[in-house]
Parts: sequence; C-alpha cells; structure tokens
Amino acid sequence: MEGNFGLARTYWIFGVLVGFLVGWLVENFWLGLLYWFIAIPYLFYWIAVSIGVWNAASKYRDNPWWGVLAQTSVILGFLATAYDLYDAISALLHSN
Repeated sequence: MEGNFGLARTYWIFGVLVGFLVGWLVENFWLGLLYWFIAIPYLFYWIAVSIGVWNAASKYRDNPWWGVLAQTSVILGFLATAYDLYDAISALLHSN
C-alpha cells in the first residue's frame, strides 16, 4: 500500500491483471450468493491496490503524466465501484 513495488507493477499486475481475472470470473460464473464471497474480499483488495497505485504514482519521477493518469484512473475506479456497489445492493434489496 505504500507504493514500493513501482507504478507499472502495482498498476498493471496487481490492479489491471488481477481485476480483469476477478471480473471475468464474476461475469462468466455468476454464482448467486457465492458472488458476495468473491466480491467483498476483492473490494478490500481493490482498495489496498488503489492506495498502492496512488502512492506509487506520487513517487513516480520518470514521466509525471503516467502518475497523473494512474491517479485519475484510481479516482474514476472509485466512482465506478461506488456506482456498482449501489447498483448491486439496490438489486439485492429489491429482489423480493
């Protein structure tokens, strides 16, 4: 979470690759209640990775635009995740 793995590794491996794999599993193997056993732990993982990306971007010195773009993607990711959580919880509450 301190951003010590470097921006590229933190963003592309821990963020994009793992996020893609989890998203693919959830989309292709919708498992009802089991979805929440994947989604909840992944949410905490994603928050930790987002903090790590933010911190790594703050430390990145080669090209400042990569840091700005990474931090922008973290902000957009939080907005998208907040909407997805609202949508999922709303669907769960109104499923009866």
